[in-house]
Amino acid sequence: MNRLRRFRPAPAMFVAVIALVLAMGGSAIAASLITSKQIKDGTIQTKDISSKARASFKGPRGFVGPAGAIGPAGTNGAQGPKGDAGAPGKDGTGGAPGISGLEFVSGSTAADTSLYVHLYLTCPGTKHVIGGGFDGLNNGGTPVTPYRSNKNFGEQWLLSVYNPSHAPVTMKGYAICANVAP
Repeated sequence: MNRLRRFRPAPAMFVAVIALVLAMGGSAIAASLITSKQIKDGTIQTKDISSKARASFKGPRGFVGPAGAIGPAGTNGAQGPKGDAGAPGKDGTGGAPGISGLEFVSGSTAADTSLYVHLYLTCPGTKHVIGGGFDGLNNGGTPVTPYRSNKNFGEQWLLSVYNPSHAPVTMKGYAICANVAP
């Protein structure tokens, strides 16, 4: 009989074994008792869900839809800071010819009844015509054709009027003259 008493558990051991059984079965019981109706919305986080359940949330990628309409232009941004100064420019050699000594030469014709009325404006000295035009025409609407010819009139600007009615025509014009360096 002594032997049986020796293997008989103590009351504290009996209570500990019962607590262990309840603790191990408690989560299983809780899982069967808690439903989605009892969980407050927004309280379950992604970290609370198993990785297997999270993987089931992802499906295959769908087709790319058509591009949407272009939205309205946004407002202009603020002006940026002033940039650094640029490098110095070239000294100008090897570029376009230099122009100096601009001078305007003007003139007019007397009342002329010719079929073609011409006004020649000549540049002084060795200056060349670089442009020109007419200031006015008193002829009742006869068309004016200004032009410059380098072959025959390198230092002259020629204004010409076609006058088929032979009406008196008075024309005023000007030439722009300058020294042109090669």
